[in-house]
Formats: sequence, structure tokens, C-alpha cells
Amino acid sequence: MIEIFLPFVKQVLSYCGFNPSQLPKKYYQRLVTALHDLPEQQVVMIPPLIDLIKAFPGLLIIDDTSNPKYGLKGFLKSLKNCATQENFMGYKILVFLWQVGGLRIPIGFALCHEQSPKPEELTLIGLSQLRNHYGLKPLWTLGDAAFSTDEIVKRLENYKWAFVLRSKKNRKLDGQQAKQAIGRGYGEYCGLLENGVKVKMIRRRKFFVLCNRLLREGSKILDIYRNRWSIEEIFRFLKSCIGLDRCHQHSMKAQAVYLILCLMILSCFELYSDNSSHSDYYFHRQVILGHIPVEDIFKQELFAM
Repeated sequence: MIEIFLPFVKQVLSYCGFNPSQLPKKYYQRLVTALHDLPEQQVVMIPPLIDLIKAFPGLLIIDDTSNPKYGLKGFLKSLKNCATQENFMGYKILVFLWQVGGLRIPIGFALCHEQSPKPEELTLIGLSQLRNHYGLKPLWTLGDAAFSTDEIVKRLENYKWAFVLRSKKNRKLDGQQAKQAIGRGYGEYCGLLENGVKVKMIRRRKFFVLCNRLLREGSKILDIYRNRWSIEEIFRFLKSCIGLDRCHQHSMKAQAVYLILCLMILSCFELYSDNSSHSDYYFHRQVILGHIPVEDIFKQELFAM
């Protein structure tokens, strides 16, 4: 299936966009055929990338990022830029990332827009797919406070998946808010959430995380949580180097197709080993010129890391 994406992967790297008319019609027809059921999928998993990581235990990191857009009438919603506090129209991209050592592979995503389910529901759908359909079990599941809702925490506990999630300071443990249960700026507390799940809460000043492995030391739990920041690096790379926000097609299906292409390219960067100081530029040019066969990169064995 990977070979279907290859002409478009090169186009994204070359033009920083997605325009089917710039390639022979047969390529686009093959792409549309391969993704014929894409509009019906609320959460899109990428089987070739899941097959790539399936044999390698890793961390599952969940997060979302905003994607400013125009021209998608009926789908866009008002979002806020946290840095500037300004509002803009767009949608959110929810990403499921698998991390094995220093390797980060995106294995699924969802588009959160005006007509989609809420991010929490999409997260639950994605977790269900990863466990029940693909048989994955992460070493740890990581996420920020948006993904530590009672429903998500309960689902992870039912799956017996270890998790470290950031928490809000007003989250209740044994009936009292976390900031009261751990009154000082540093500390730990084991107690029951309102959904009945027993967790350990760790506080570092205004920073709270919760974990369902009660015997783990607080410092070790925080070390595990720090891996979550790798998905922020991935988002920055997708936007600045690949052009995540540069698809100007006016349909959500085209947006989803373009996102698949961007995630495939990201996986190529992760799998491709080059130690030069200009490796990003070098990779772009060599793929466009045909000197680096993208299909060969996906065939590499992960244990060659």
C-alpha cells in the first residue's frame, strides 16, 4: 500500500502542498481507491506504520494541535492561540504517536472539527482500535491534562495499560482537590479518583501528574512523563519542515489525505539515518531527485537503530 502514496509524498516535499492535477490521473485514482472509506472513519489508523512498530514495545503518546484553515464551510470552529490569546478559524488534529527509544512513528490521527465527535470521544475510539483491532499494548500511555478525563483514565485502567497523564490542580482525590491533598509545592498522594480508579498524584509546584502504578517512585514517573514532549517536537517539525498547514484543498477528505502524506513523510525522516548538519534539506532534495527510494526506507528493520 505504501507505493500508492509515493508520488504524492514527493509532491508534498517538492511543492509543500497537495494538488492532484499536477500528477497523472491514474495516480490520484489509485489513491482515492485505497482510501475510499476514509470519510466514514472518525479515527484513521495507518496500517503500514502500525505493522512497522508492532513488534517493538514502546510508549503511546496522545496529543492534538491546532490547524488554522479557511474555505471549509461548516467544518471549521473558533480556536484560540495560547501564545497570543487571539481567536482564529480552523480545526484540531489529534495524533497517536508510538515512541521506541529515539524513534517516533505516528500510527493514527483524527480531525476534530465542528461536525466531528469531541476529542475525548475520538481518543476513546482510537484507544479501542489500537487494542482490539491491532492488538497493541504500550509500555506507557502519556498525555496532557486534556486526556486525563475520567472516561479516558477508566478506559486505560480497564485495559490494564500503565499511564502517566498530566492533571488539573482541582482534580479530586478521595473527595478533595489535588492542590489540597498535596498542600505543599512538592509531594505525592495515593487516592481514589471520582471514577473509582486508584492513582498516585505527584505535585511539583503548579504541575500535577497522575499515574496508575502506585509503587513507582515519583521521580521515575516524572522521567517517564517527560517523553511526552517529543510529540511537541513532532508537531513543530510537521509544521515547519513538512508544511502540515499548507493543504488548500476545500474538503475534509483532502485534508485527511494530505495529513496521511505528511505523517508518512515524517516516518521517513525518523527512519532515515543521516548525521549531516543539513540532514532535513538533504533528505528533501535526495527524495525529490530520486536518489533516496522512499519505499526502501520503510523496509528498514527497526532494530537497526
